[in-house]
Amino acid sequence: MPVYHDEKRNTYYISASYTVRKGVYKKLVRRGFKRKKDAIRMERILMANIEDNVRKINNMSLILDDLWNDYLGYMKLTEWKEKTAVTNTSKYKKHIQPVFGQRNVLQIEKKETNKPKEEPEEKKEEPVEIQQPSVEEPVYVEPQQPAPSIPSTPQPVVPSAPAPVVPQTPENKQFLFSEGYNMENVSGACMAYITGYTGGCYPLQNADGIYYGMEARFE
Repeated sequence: MPVYHDEKRNTYYISASYTVRKGVYKKLVRRGFKRKKDAIRMERILMANIEDNVRKINNMSLILDDLWNDYLGYMKLTEWKEKTAVTNTSKYKKHIQPVFGQRNVLQIEKKETNKPKEEPEEKKEEPVEIQQPSVEEPVYVEPQQPAPSIPSTPQPVVPSAPAPVVPQTPENKQFLFSEGYNMENVSGACMAYITGYTGGCYPLQNADGIYYGMEARFE
């Protein structure tokens, strides 16, 4: 991520583009650094946050079937009547689920959704020719003895495992220079606070473009 000098303001700023995932790009700009080394230090902090967030996004398992179930439950509580829910569920299971149901939504490309689904060809049953016995030779069929019934063995009941407890996401928190933090330790304190959760550290600056701390935000 390059560092540039703003001759008009006599400050330094950071500007770079990065890839979130295939086909999705973002641009990042941070201004207001009085010293070049402060801009370089902040550059390293931001790059670490970007790489961490991109890695989390790419590793997320957003299965379409799971998202549909959550969406269906929400719409039944808010807008859809029972008849509408049944109709839309039928359309989803017929047209969407067979193709994308177990796919990660982040990996589904737009061109795939525009491709018409090929209907499987119906297998035609070939007629079976039945040979009739001749009149001269009578056909005898011996009665079959019924197979002895075997008592079924009862299956043991296996108790279901308890559902895992999802840790609660902590609240957003600011690490301010007025509270004793500085450019040297604010990044480490913020990154330690969000470890284990989905979130990121974002620099804070006032209206004059002067940085005064960093904030931990959770998604």
